Amino acid sequence: MTTASNENQQHVPMLLAIGRRVQRLREQADIKPADFARAAGFSQQYLWRLENGQQNVNVKTLARLALALDMPMAAILQGIEPDPVALEKRPYVKKADG
Repeated sequence: MTTASNENQQHVPMLLAIGRRVQRLREQADIKPADFARAAGFSQQYLWRLENGQQNVNVKTLARLALALDMPMAAILQGIEPDPVALEKRPYVKKADG
């Protein structure tokens, strides 16, 4: 049985990788957290949670981050791969007929 808190803890490595990447890109662009949060339409608390791997990221969030960084969404996820073990998921395998 997986509880919501256990599920969130399982996602931390992937979310932390995304958050650290966002933080690194923001710092490379020399954008202060408050200015970046405002440009992305987030609160500073939300940005802090995101950069520290405590906030899930959806497509709209990625789009807002990309706009605030003036880069493609793919650049934010570059080099970050899903971890099926952490997600407790296996890649889909088509069953043989029969």
